[in-house]
Amino acid sequence: MSMHSDIKIWKLTPGQFNQVLQNPGMDLGPPHKIEKPRSIYIPELFPASFGDDHAERVRRGHENRAKKLGKKLISRKSYKQDRAAGMTDEEIAKKYRIKLETLKGYKSQWRKKSAN
Repeated sequence: MSMHSDIKIWKLTPGQFNQVLQNPGMDLGPPHKIEKPRSIYIPELFPASFGDDHAERVRRGHENRAKKLGKKLISRKSYKQDRAAGMTDEEIAKKYRIKLETLKGYKSQWRKKSAN
């Protein structure tokens, strides 16, 4: 069973709306529209982290996962050193045990950071 409920929507004129306010529980008839909720947010269940705190948590998570898998994390500095040593992107990806697409994603992030 899903914890999400359908959203029922009635379109009321101002007069009908006033009647509903005066008579709570009044039968409105079938809804004009039924929608599925896009998402649900309950702060007690999903504590949010934002900004620098969130970025730090993500960084630590990446480090911990890499450590468990026996991988070394690649940094912009180590990437530049490997490129200066004549390694191709494919060789660097293999060295750090990551996919080439992941390396391309890191390079894109580094470029965006340096542009800001």
